[in-house]
Parts: sequence; C-alpha cells; structure tokens
Amino acid sequence: YAKGFVARQEVEAAERQVDQYRTQAEEQRASITLIKARQQRTSIFAPLSGVVTRKFVEEGGILGDPPGARPGAVAEIAEMEPAEFHAEVDQADIAKIRIGQKATASLDAFPGRTFQAATREIGLASTPDVTGRVRYRVKLRVNDHAGLLKLGMTGTVSFILARKTQVLTLPAPVILQQGEDEFVFVVEGDRAHLRKIRTGLRGEEVLEVVSGLKVGELIVDQGRAKLKDGQRVEVLNAKR
Repeated sequence: YAKGFVARQEVEAAERQVDQYRTQAEEQRASITLIKARQQRTSIFAPLSGVVTRKFVEEGGILGDPPGARPGAVAEIAEMEPAEFHAEVDQADIAKIRIGQKATASLDAFPGRTFQAATREIGLASTPDVTGRVRYRVKLRVNDHAGLLKLGMTGTVSFILARKTQVLTLPAPVILQQGEDEFVFVVEGDRAHLRKIRTGLRGEEVLEVVSGLKVGELIVDQGRAKLKDGQRVEVLNAKR
C-alpha cells in the first residue's frame, strides 16, 4: 500500500506539471498572437516588388492622420521589371497601334542603340498638350536584359506597322520633299535628272520605293541640295 501511495503521488505531481506546462504554452501562444497583431499595426508591406525611389517618412517618425483623412504615402516604389516606356501618340496615328504590336525604343542616353519593345496598354482618354494637339498615352514593355534603363529616361519609339521583304529601298536623306511630292536625282549618263517617286513603308533609316525607280539606277547622295535638273555631274563613288 505504501508503494502504491507513493506512485499515486508521483502521478499526480506529473499531471500537475503537465497542466502547468500546458498553461505556459497557451500563454506563449497568446503572447505570440499579440506580438503578431502589434507587428501588423507597425509594419507596412510593399504591394509589389521594386526599388524604393523616395521615402516620405524617416525611421522613428510618427505616422498619423486626422480621422477620416486618406492615409499619406510612406514611400515611392518603382517596379523596374519589366521596364516600361510611355509614349504620347498623336490622334492621327493612334488607330494604327494595337496591343502586342512590336516597336523599337531609342533612348537619348544610349545614342545609336535600340531596345525591342511591345505595346502593353493604349490610353482611352486623350491628353492635349500645350500646343492643342491631341495625344494618347501608349505604354510599352521594353526588353532590358542588361539592366541599363533608369527612371525618367527620355527617347522615341518607332512602331512596326508592317513588314516587307524583297523591296526597293532608299536612305531617307536622299529623298527631296516638295510639298506632298517626293523626288530624287537619278544619274543618267553624265547628268542628274530630277525624278518623282512614290514611297511606301518607312523604316528607321530607309523608305520603301513603290514606283519611280528601278533596281540598279544611280541616285545622287552628296551635293543634291544645290543640284539642278539636267545638271552635269561626275560619279566618284558609285554603289548600286
């Protein structure tokens, strides 16, 4: 009986210790819940991944707004991937732009270099500028695998409206514009004759010639500004 009585005491003591540990565990869980709740009230989580470009509050500062007021901004975050370019497109050209349409972006910070882009969004509302011209904002995703682009960079975008192969083209600078008509100086024998042409698609550096020229004809490239129709010329460096 004595042995049994001692064993019962040990069991009861162990049960009391288990109850004590259980109570401590519940208190710890309640403490963790309270800490998490406080953390939720004192932590601000970014809604997107990006780079903090501006901070409107400093560490240790107190945040507070009048009741009913819209909370103020804490920081400005820029989403750098994918890079995005905003272009203002004239209303005369906006109907030619489509979602997913390919384009090339040329940035002032990188002369001679182009970045492949694609149209992501076309604005529904116009944005008149100071001259009264009506424009629409078009957003493009730009391929920047090297991570060269930075916020605020400026440049131009060329939209690819169509593609053609096996066509006759000329460098844009050799074409003379007179009103709505286009001309080039064609070398025939030892003289240059002004000839009217008709162009089609326009690329970044060249234009498609639809009519007025044949493959292999010589076009005046240098000195055409002072040249007159039928004037004698000397061919120095012919390229066909």
